[in-house]
Amino acid sequence: MRLIQAFRAIFALAALSFLLFSYNRGDLHPADKTLLANFTRNEQVFEKLVEMIRTDKRLLRIDQIWTIPTNPQSVGITEARILEYRTLLIRLGLSLALYEFHRPVTIILVAASKDWVRSPPRQGYAYLEMKPNHVVGTLKNYWPKAGKPVTVYQHIKGNWYIFFDFKD
Repeated sequence: MRLIQAFRAIFALAALSFLLFSYNRGDLHPADKTLLANFTRNEQVFEKLVEMIRTDKRLLRIDQIWTIPTNPQSVGITEARILEYRTLLIRLGLSLALYEFHRPVTIILVAASKDWVRSPPRQGYAYLEMKPNHVVGTLKNYWPKAGKPVTVYQHIKGNWYIFFDFKD
């Protein structure tokens, strides 16, 4: 019991740090090469996270503060499992994981966002079973036409992409 309380305290501190860091960042986003290097360095951890997400299909969203559903135990996901997710998110430098299991499967792992990850611009990783529209050679220097919100993707390997959601 004390171990779980200690983990809760650590994650509360991590969540507070994340919120303060996100608030001060404004709309700054990591460089594509930073995201790509992080993926290369941690590819096995990214794959583990996708495997966990595929196993826990009834958990639709997780970040350092909350989940959907708000009570993950109601869908059979333990507190220890939630702590494992949150540990991986921190290790990978992610603020949020959200996913859909409709065909095709879409798993979005947000690394940076403005407006508390609720809306674009957002940047991060996408695990997609189907090749998306708007795949570009590099996200660097890409900007959409005025007034046209769009998500663009840069292929990494296999089903993995980095993405940027734009909003004018």
